Amino acid sequence: MNRRALFKLIRPAGLSLALFGFAAIIFFIGLGIAIVITLDESDGVEIGNAMMTLIVIPLTFILLVIAALVSKQAGPRFALGSLALFLGLLDVIVLSATIGWSQNDGLTTACFGSLILCLPVLFAGGLPVFLAIPTLPQEIRAAIFTERCQRALDFLLLRQEVISYQELGQLLKAPEEEVDRVLAALVDSGKINGVRKSEYRVFFTRQVLEKKLSQLLGMIKSRAQISFDELANELKSPPELVKEWIVHLVNEGRYSGYIHWEERMLYSTEAVALHQLKNCPQCGGELRLVGKGVISCVYCGYDIFLQANVPEEHVSQASPADTRPKPKSTKRTRKSAPEGNASATTT
Repeated sequence: MNRRALFKLIRPAGLSLALFGFAAIIFFIGLGIAIVITLDESDGVEIGNAMMTLIVIPLTFILLVIAALVSKQAGPRFALGSLALFLGLLDVIVLSATIGWSQNDGLTTACFGSLILCLPVLFAGGLPVFLAIPTLPQEIRAAIFTERCQRALDFLLLRQEVISYQELGQLLKAPEEEVDRVLAALVDSGKINGVRKSEYRVFFTRQVLEKKLSQLLGMIKSRAQISFDELANELKSPPELVKEWIVHLVNEGRYSGYIHWEERMLYSTEAVALHQLKNCPQCGGELRLVGKGVISCVYCGYDIFLQANVPEEHVSQASPADTRPKPKSTKRTRKSAPEGNASATTT
């Protein structure tokens, strides 16, 4: 627990705070007056000491005890009671020592006086401390949990990535079960709009999800084929989570390629058609991808325009070769051009 969280735990409120402030004012005003008397009067030490031990500290002690008892929280009650107990015992020791020094049998008088005076001080000051002990551990755990929630929120908003429970646990110095509780509290309270994947031990915001889906589509479109593991490595996410994202894209109609679940591979529409055709049906030349949904021969200029939409049955566990639709082709002839000049083409 850091200092800020500790201060929030023991900070009094309401009437308890007002009594604490009044006690602090009395103590410091009395201390200032006692110092002035000590410096100005010939016997100022005795007068100042008597003023503090007989008036200022006892009055401060009483106000602190009352402030502790009226507090509704265990943290302030424990802190104020402990402070009152400390001041009360200190006052008893100083007062007993002062009386003992003025007598011939100083040590015996001091010990006996301390014993007699300590009993009511221990009872009055220790009562709020004793009352706070049963509920204090619960408030400490709640304060630690609140602090962890705030630290986790700041970290998640700053990173904007898929965050593992292990990474967040190292930051919060907490086990993964506690991390899951923290994330659940943040989502349920509406402090962050995110997705908690307990089965994969990761968390990501909605903004991160859209970012990852866009990256996933971009990688699929830019490559002929790619495996789930490669996607997971580049997206820095668990492979099974990437699989869920792919299904999500398919259900939304944003992905129009082919999926081989057994091989854990994704194929673009162009890649499947290119693999099926292999050579140009017009001249037998080499085929290449020249644009989205377009395959062209590098020799005769024969173009093949692929279907824009992929039927739903093509996204299955079957082999891509078994689920390829027949490509629609358009013949494009190449006009002869003067030697040494670039060829002009028409459709």
